[in-house]
Amino acid sequence: MPNQKLTDLTALPSVMASGDKVYVVRSGTDYQADQTDLQVAVDTQVTGLGTNVATFLATPSSANLAAAVTDETGTGALVLGTNPSLAGYTLTGARVVTPTTLAGTEVDVTKPESVKALSSSPTLTFSNATPTTGTEFRLTLTADGTDRTATIPSSFSINLGQNRTTIPVPANNTAALTFRYTGARWEVFGDPVATVGSGSYVLATAPTLSGAVQLDENASIALDPAGSADGKFSGISISGTAGATLAFGDLCYLNNDDSRWELADANLSDGYDKLLGMCVRAAASDGDPTRLLLFGQIRADAKFPTLTVGAPAYMSETAGAVVVTAPSTSGEAVRVVGHALTADEMLFNPSSTTVVLS
Repeated sequence: MPNQKLTDLTALPSVMASGDKVYVVRSGTDYQADQTDLQVAVDTQVTGLGTNVATFLATPSSANLAAAVTDETGTGALVLGTNPSLAGYTLTGARVVTPTTLAGTEVDVTKPESVKALSSSPTLTFSNATPTTGTEFRLTLTADGTDRTATIPSSFSINLGQNRTTIPVPANNTAALTFRYTGARWEVFGDPVATVGSGSYVLATAPTLSGAVQLDENASIALDPAGSADGKFSGISISGTAGATLAFGDLCYLNNDDSRWELADANLSDGYDKLLGMCVRAAASDGDPTRLLLFGQIRADAKFPTLTVGAPAYMSETAGAVVVTAPSTSGEAVRVVGHALTADEMLFNPSSTTVVLS
């Protein structure tokens, strides 16, 4: 295109050839057109744009942007970086989430992650508790130098063998839980407690552990301090095979002839000086599976006599029984099997010392 002076840029498409350039002079008398004359109609006079791009340039809405691009995923409005509202999303790869630090006890379930430093044992409240199906949020609790317990609403209860509404957090440790809304209820998954060690997650019912379990300083294995009813126990136990009919609370010994658990008594012929255990799984007959408490707390109202708190209990002359008064008959064995915690429960901790009366 030779040098030409145009006052109306709408004529450009008809006079330009491939490779031509346009120069606009804005000084002196060469610039005579006003601003409206220099506008180009994008939708009719600019070619080469992708489908719906011209519509987006004219009206830059989220819907028009989605219509203009061809490799988007999902639907809805354009998402910007500050406090976006997302519904039913799935993320792959890395994601950066700035946790919401809880100043009080309220957890907003629409926030992807909330953290709270525990200096007490609070009851947490969850706001916006019925969101869109698929909503997830993560709750991280960190305890100070004291063991803490956070209580959560029952509708968010944790099912780890039993429904729980409390989250224990050991001193100077962290517990993290992820909640997901199914449309009918909340489910808990992810890391129920701070991750230590390796292997599979350990849940509350009958886990199997491998390797050494190391306790930190000032840590302990805590027994249930009191049985809630007859037939309850807490402690260290071992499975075995019954050599007779056994009931809960029976005092037993491991028979060296057949490696089965038999009823023990203070007579010198029936295991008075052998390994003792107290039956915590009844066996109907010889050969049935059973379980024996080797050390721990046990309550057996129907089996034990009335115990004296703090006083010893002894192996009885009656097979399988315990007594509060030591045997006194010549030729019998005296062996302490535990000490009373209440009138009907004891700490079973059989002595390795046996005295035979002359």
